[in-house]
Amino acid sequence: MSKAKPKAKPPRRRPGAPTKCTLRRCRVIARQIKRGASLTIACGAAGITDRTLENWEKWAGQGKAPYNGFFRALKRAIQNAIRQAEQKVFAGTPGWQGAARWLQAMQSQRWGHWIGHEPPPPVTPPTQIHVNVDLGRQLTSRMAQLSELPPAPGLRGLPPVGEETL
Repeated sequence: MSKAKPKAKPPRRRPGAPTKCTLRRCRVIARQIKRGASLTIACGAAGITDRTLENWEKWAGQGKAPYNGFFRALKRAIQNAIRQAEQKVFAGTPGWQGAARWLQAMQSQRWGHWIGHEPPPPVTPPTQIHVNVDLGRQLTSRMAQLSELPPAPGLRGLPPVGEETL
């Protein structure tokens, strides 16, 4: 009699639905971030919630695939978007203000130094303006004296301004 080989067991399927952590979703999130979307908006565009992303981050920290690869790619996408926004701000290209505001939202520790602080009080003009009338009289008198002086030595022989010589 021959011994029959035992049948190989089919691989065990994990309980629950298949993961939504796919390369396509990673690309959608990366594209949205590159366009300036927040992480919440980018996740919504990819069809996942913030809670799902938090779970994926936790599982990536435990070294589970495909979540660890997803977060490496997501980190690269965020770093590239930050680099591009910084270049736009530093170059002063049109639209740099929007890039600066996005940087404040994405990296508040580095770029958001004023977020959460009260703006400085507005500068109010003084209610009274003090005019030194005596100084005004002195200046007027001095200007009249200077206009009566003869022309400077280098300018003798030149016609007064506005007159032409033939």
